[in-house]
Amino acid sequence: KFFFFQAEDGIRDAQESRGLGDVYKRQSLFPAYALFLHEYFVKLPDTVINQANEIQAILKMLLGNGLDNIAFALFDSILELFSDIAPFIQSGWLVYLLGLLMTEYAGQTSEDRRARVNFIKGTMMFIFKLIIKYTSAAVFEVVYQAAPDLIKVFLVKEINFVRNYFKRPERRIMFMALTELLFANQLNSVLPPDVFALLLNALIENITNKLNPRATRFQEEEDELSKGKVGDVLSGMKSSFQRLTYCEPTKRKLLEQVDNEEQFFLLKLKEFYIANSSAINFSELITEPNQGPLDKMMSSLN
Repeated sequence: KFFFFQAEDGIRDAQESRGLGDVYKRQSLFPAYALFLHEYFVKLPDTVINQANEIQAILKMLLGNGLDNIAFALFDSILELFSDIAPFIQSGWLVYLLGLLMTEYAGQTSEDRRARVNFIKGTMMFIFKLIIKYTSAAVFEVVYQAAPDLIKVFLVKEINFVRNYFKRPERRIMFMALTELLFANQLNSVLPPDVFALLLNALIENITNKLNPRATRFQEEEDELSKGKVGDVLSGMKSSFQRLTYCEPTKRKLLEQVDNEEQFFLLKLKEFYIANSSAINFSELITEPNQGPLDKMMSSLN
């Protein structure tokens, strides 16, 4: 049997628990508790189904107390357990996680910039990991039903994350996920045209912004803010996108082979342009400030 800690009224003595919902409220114990839960999920994956309500309460509590780094580490642990998206949906977990993120986002009132940066980064990366593991079409079919604000509000409002995030390995995951989202589906079948254009231009701007020293300093500031207080404690709990174990073999091989995410994106954009040049007015799709830099990037591929 396992031992948990009571959470109802603050600090209590350790005692045998009947479920995962008995969580210790003292925040210093949360990182160790997250590590414990991660190993618990690996050894007893049915726990995520059998004690879903208790685990969901833990995640909600972590996000509600500003412990986003720990919450998103557990998001990764849950994601790893579902090799296919169908049982992820049928279990109710995917709908719950997306809905929880959008509820937390809508309810954010804190002026704490660190908390905001952590939450936006964590949410973005979780979306990107979903796309990498499954397919954008399958993921966004659920998104439109369970969390439509993710498209209409979150991705549009927080587009600066895409424009200005340069740190690897997250940047590689971001480029590969958004490249899949933009170019692996029939045009407009997944994204509204305005969101499609916004994301496409944001990736182009990310490449040009990376060369800007001011953008690099901004990234360093954001990294410092996003470190939080528990990064070192969670270092033993490697993120699933770093291990790449959550992907099916074909996608994992592709992830391992792509060393230059910018070139990968540009090559897929070129293929997309060739296939759709007669149907799409690219001079209208690409904003004027991005057309010159994009022409130079594309010419470098020849």
